[in-house]
Formats: sequence, structure tokens, C-alpha cells
Amino acid sequence: MMDRIVVVASGLPYSGKSWQIQRMLGLPGFQKAVVVRMDDVRVQLYGDRSDTHVTKSEHLFKNEKTRNLILEQLVLGAELVLTEAILLTEEGHQKPFLEMLERADNYVQVIEQEYAKRDNARTPDSPSMVFGRVILFHASLAATERRIERSSADRRESNAAVFDLQGLYGAVSGLEYPKLYQPLVVDTSDESGPVHARQVEEIQDFVFRGLLPSDQKQRWNQMLQHHEQLRKALKIS
Repeated sequence: MMDRIVVVASGLPYSGKSWQIQRMLGLPGFQKAVVVRMDDVRVQLYGDRSDTHVTKSEHLFKNEKTRNLILEQLVLGAELVLTEAILLTEEGHQKPFLEMLERADNYVQVIEQEYAKRDNARTPDSPSMVFGRVILFHASLAATERRIERSSADRRESNAAVFDLQGLYGAVSGLEYPKLYQPLVVDTSDESGPVHARQVEEIQDFVFRGLLPSDQKQRWNQMLQHHEQLRKALKIS
């Protein structure tokens, strides 16, 4: 057996999560990744009901089902799983994600031991492990407004909850920055080729080697500035 990695594209709506996942799938090492999409889970559970017509408890159940699907893929042997989630709050989203990773890690290691016992083989000196890699995407107000303008019609057709700036109010006002893990912070405001090429290298180093860039503090400050822009535009005190 081998180590497993779960990559979470996190961040506010229009921060570039879906776009980045699609780009990741074309990178070396990502071609065989299993993608678990929360939107697909919502459609499976609730059909064509929009996010705004799904209750709080139904959202929680959708999140739980998504985590269980990731757990299932890890236990069944997927070496790389990609998913997309805001990971809005510590108690409701971030902590349950880490607990799922811990459960997966336990399952993988116990199964590995059981295989060795069944086959009269030696238990590996280094047991397989499950790693979580959270990438926290963000974008400036200008980039967010530009993306809203580009995609609002498609989002209405897909029954997404957020298709204008005001629709970001709940996510922006409720966002809690992670303290339980250290994400790779990525600014997606600049969509040019050279910036993307640098981000590709950073993402690969983070996902497969666990390396974070040396300017993490500056990245956090830039993200905080972008989120402050959104709060002012939405009149969130």
C-alpha cells in the first residue's frame, strides 16, 4: 500500500477553486486523481433545488456525505483525491475534515496490517499515511466582480446560491481562518500565464512534498486585504 493525499481547494466563492481544480487535473501527478465534487453531491441528494432552498441541516448532511465519499475513496486505495470546499468554520467544517483524515489514516494502517497477517508477510516498517493538503484561494474585489460578471448566467442555470456580489455576504461574514492546519495561500487575481506557471510549481511542491513558500506571512496579509475589500463592499462591520 502507499500513502494517500487529499487536496482541498478552499476559499470563498469566485476565489478560483473550480478553475484551479480543472488546471490541477492537467498537471503531472494529478492525472489519476479522483475528484469528489460537493455540487455533484448536492444534485445527487436534492436534485435541482438551489443552495438557497437547502436547509442548514441538509447542508450539514451534504458535507458529511462528501467527507464519507472521500473516506471511501481513500480506504479503497485512491492515492490522490481532489475536492472543493469553502471550509467556512472551524467547528462545522475544518475540524470534521481533519477528523475524517484521522479515520482514513487509521483504516489504511489497520488494513495494511491485516493484509500482512493474512499473507504471512512482514508489516511495513513505515506504515502508509493519509495527508491533507488544503489550498486557500483568494482574489481581489476587482477580480471577484469580473468573475461574477463572466459567470452569473451559468451559475443561475446551475442553481448555485451565489451569482452576484451580495450573494457572498453569508460566506464573507462567516469565514473563520484556519488555526488547525496551515494551508497554502494562493492569490488567483492575476490569471496571466507567468503567474499560473509559478503557482503550478508551488502547488506541486505543497501537494507532493508538503513544502510551503517562504513568503507565507505576506500571502496571509494580502488575503486579509482582499477579504477586507469584500467586507467593505458588502458593508460588513
